[in-house]
Amino acid sequence: MRKQYCASIPTLVVLGAMVCFTSASMAIAQWQPERPIQLVVMAGEGGSGDRMARVISSIR
Repeated sequence: MRKQYCASIPTLVVLGAMVCFTSASMAIAQWQPERPIQLVVMAGEGGSGDRMARVISSIR
């Protein structure tokens, strides 16, 4: 006798979410800006917000 495989609903939901997130990440990876992006930080110089903005702006 053969066993029948019946996927549960939570398994199908997880697999569907994985497919959606994978396709969305591939679309984001292909996006390139047409002009420079300006990053505005409403914090004082030398603070944690300024440091984080400098780290993020250096990522390309």
